[in-house]
Amino acid sequence: MIDTIERQPAICIDQAKWGAAMMRYRLANLRFDSDLATFKAMPEEHDDYRLWHTLIDQSADEVADARRALLDMPAPELSALRWKLDHVITFEGDVGDDEYMESWSRDYVEQAIADYKRLLPAA
Repeated sequence: MIDTIERQPAICIDQAKWGAAMMRYRLANLRFDSDLATFKAMPEEHDDYRLWHTLIDQSADEVADARRALLDMPAPELSALRWKLDHVITFEGDVGDDEYMESWSRDYVEQAIADYKRLLPAA
């Protein structure tokens, strides 16, 4: 008797859309890192200190929005699923501190579960 494997229906995942979203995320991270380095080097008495503080907040929001977009969309392949799991299953805090798992939206976790069920073979 041949065991049948329950499979999810085929889903057409646009790899170009994932790639564009990943590029947006990487560029947002580069901008944030650059802005943060400039901000940290600036004395608090600098005339533009408050402006740069606002820019840092905007850069952080861009990173969060770009990451959110990736977590919302289906992973087109295993490397994308790996990226998602690396971001959903993560701990905050320094070593030795009481680490805690970052709280993610149920939608992100459900999408990651749907991705691994679609992309990984059944046991």
